[in-house]
Amino acid sequence: MARELLPDVILLDISMPGLSGLDVAHRLRQELPNAKLVVISQHDPFIMLPRVIEAGCDACLDKGRLATDLVATIKNLV
Repeated sequence: MARELLPDVILLDISMPGLSGLDVAHRLRQELPNAKLVVISQHDPFIMLPRVIEAGCDACLDKGRLATDLVATIKNLV
Protein backbone atom coordinates (compact mmCIF):
# COMPACT_ATOMS: atom_id res chain seq x y z
CA MET A 1 0.00 0.00 0.00
CA ALA A 2 2.82 2.40 0.83
CA ARG A 3 4.18 2.15 -2.73
CA GLU A 4 0.79 3.09 -4.08
CA LEU A 5 -0.18 5.81 -1.58
CA LEU A 6 3.28 7.38 -1.05
CA PRO A 7 2.58 8.55 2.51
CA ASP A 8 4.62 11.27 4.20
CA VAL A 9 4.74 9.32 7.48
CA ILE A 10 4.58 5.58 8.12
CA LEU A 11 3.95 4.23 11.62
CA LEU A 12 5.28 0.72 12.31
CA ASP A 13 5.17 -1.52 15.34
CA ILE A 14 8.43 -3.33 16.05
CA SER A 15 6.50 -6.50 16.91
CA MET A 16 4.49 -7.44 13.84
CA PRO A 17 3.50 -10.86 12.50
CA GLY A 18 5.95 -12.15 9.92
CA LEU A 19 8.63 -9.52 9.40
CA SER A 20 9.58 -7.25 12.29
CA GLY A 21 8.81 -3.56 12.01
CA LEU A 22 12.54 -2.92 11.65
CA ASP A 23 12.76 -5.32 8.69
CA VAL A 24 9.82 -3.56 7.06
CA ALA A 25 11.38 -0.16 7.81
CA HIS A 26 14.61 -1.20 6.11
CA ARG A 27 12.70 -2.21 2.97
CA LEU A 28 10.54 0.93 3.03
CA ARG A 29 13.59 3.15 3.40
CA GLN A 30 14.98 1.69 0.18
CA GLU A 31 11.72 2.00 -1.74
CA LEU A 32 10.36 5.26 -0.27
CA PRO A 33 13.38 7.32 0.76
CA ASN A 34 11.34 10.48 1.42
CA ALA A 35 8.82 8.88 3.79
CA LYS A 36 9.34 9.48 7.51
CA LEU A 37 9.39 6.19 9.40
CA VAL A 38 8.24 6.09 13.02
CA VAL A 39 8.56 2.87 14.99
CA ILE A 40 6.61 2.17 18.16
CA SER A 41 7.78 -0.32 20.75
CA GLN A 42 6.95 -1.53 24.20
CA HIS A 43 10.71 -1.57 24.85
CA ASP A 44 12.72 1.46 25.97
CA PRO A 45 13.25 3.62 22.84
CA PHE A 46 16.77 4.55 23.96
CA ILE A 47 17.77 0.90 24.08
CA MET A 48 16.19 0.31 20.68
CA LEU A 49 17.65 3.47 19.11
CA PRO A 50 20.78 1.94 17.51
CA ARG A 51 18.69 -0.75 15.77
CA VAL A 52 16.04 1.80 14.80
CA ILE A 53 18.62 4.10 13.21
CA GLU A 54 20.29 1.19 11.45
CA ALA A 55 16.92 0.24 9.92
CA GLY A 56 16.55 3.79 8.57
CA CYS A 57 13.82 5.00 10.90
CA ASP A 58 13.38 8.64 11.81
CA ALA A 59 11.92 8.13 15.30
CA CYS A 60 11.15 5.51 17.92
CA LEU A 61 8.35 5.94 20.44
CA ASP A 62 7.37 4.09 23.59
CA LYS A 63 3.88 2.60 23.21
CA GLY A 64 3.04 3.78 26.70
CA ARG A 65 3.63 7.41 25.67
CA LEU A 66 1.88 7.46 22.30
CA ALA A 67 -0.97 9.63 23.53
CA THR A 68 1.45 12.37 24.56
CA ASP A 69 4.31 11.98 22.05
CA LEU A 70 2.92 10.80 18.71
CA VAL A 71 1.45 14.03 17.33
CA ALA A 72 4.44 16.15 18.40
CA THR A 73 6.87 13.65 16.89
CA ILE A 74 5.07 13.62 13.55
CA LYS A 75 4.86 17.43 13.49
CA ASN A 76 8.61 17.63 14.10
CA LEU A 77 9.32 15.22 11.24
CA VAL A 78 7.23 16.85 8.50
